[in-house]
Amino acid sequence: EDAVIASANPIEQVGKGEPAPPVLLIHGNEDEEVPYEQSEVFCKALLESGVDASLVTIPRGRHPLFGNMAKRGLEVEREEVRDVWKEALETRILSFLDSITTV
Repeated sequence: EDAVIASANPIEQVGKGEPAPPVLLIHGNEDEEVPYEQSEVFCKALLESGVDASLVTIPRGRHPLFGNMAKRGLEVEREEVRDVWKEALETRILSFLDSITTV
């Protein structure tokens, strides 16, 4: 049973099989359900295996980042979040989309 659970962990798939597509991770650094450090470790493992990966950090972001629960639970200044998303969109997300778009 432990082997089945471990095999479902995304980090266990890094470097196995087909080349991985670019990966964009978005994570709040105050997530109490999924530790932010998991995204840091995962992103590092992807980069070390040659995958184009990027991590966008939502300052003081909690879990979930979207939807009705986020409206009640996300305790971040709107302007600060807006600035993070703007920077991410202008640089990392558009770069990510360019890297996966074929002409």
